[in-house]
Amino acid sequence: MTKTSTIEQEKEYFLKNQFWAATISAAFARAYVYTSESGVKITDKQKNDFKKALFKCVEGLVETEYLNRNINEVEHIKNIQKLQECVNAEHISILPEKGLKFGVAQKLLNLYLKYLWCSDKLKYPPPHFPLDRLIQENNIQVNWTDLKCDEKKYSEVINDLCKGEGKAEWELVKYNSFLR
Repeated sequence: MTKTSTIEQEKEYFLKNQFWAATISAAFARAYVYTSESGVKITDKQKNDFKKALFKCVEGLVETEYLNRNINEVEHIKNIQKLQECVNAEHISILPEKGLKFGVAQKLLNLYLKYLWCSDKLKYPPPHFPLDRLIQENNIQVNWTDLKCDEKKYSEVINDLCKGEGKAEWELVKYNSFLR
């Protein structure tokens, strides 16, 4: 292995971790990800293990489903559910009610995919965009942090905000217009 390829791998590793840190920060903000059950003490190690497990699941989905495929909406929603299932079994003791909420899982996967797509790491744009308050603007139909396992409502809102193809592109332009 040459020094150049080693540095390229290190740059890639760095970027993925920065993307993940930003994704976790956005997806966990105001989402009450951890249980608030009385008497349950959650350690920093448990939180870090949970975040590592999430990253491993998301990266696995990216590698197998998104890297070189143009995935459809039905498959994408199944992948959001896979992400929930992937971490719920091992980390249910620190999660509320029935585990990782669908709304948090969609934000994690959609935002991470958006970072990868915008940095040209994905061949195709993601099928959806991160559903949050900002993108719903004055037309808030669902509080994404409370979205439990209602993939039907999620799909309805996504398709109501942007009809047809090009959802990721539509959201990117809209999101950037808020920043300008």
